[in-house]
Amino acid sequence: MDGYEMAVFTSQPVDAAEAGSGGRWRRRPPVPSYSWHLIHAERPLTWCGLNFSYAFARRRRWSDIPEDQRCQSCVGRLERVSQAHTSQRTA
Repeated sequence: MDGYEMAVFTSQPVDAAEAGSGGRWRRRPPVPSYSWHLIHAERPLTWCGLNFSYAFARRRRWSDIPEDQRCQSCVGRLERVSQAHTSQRTA
């Protein structure tokens, strides 16, 4: 990557579970998950499919985001796109 890809900071609800008494798991209401997402340059959409508002979203270069704060879905999609791009150049 060349460092020009942009990331946006968002929170989204994520299903959560906790261990109850007796070793049973019970579902909790969704909790917010905060992470940085890779965004499309042309439209307010993350690579993992979240809509966001340009007016309210904090943005940074993707290369400036620590790996442990990146959305894993965006990371996976970027890796697949990068591999496909690399294989097209070598073919």
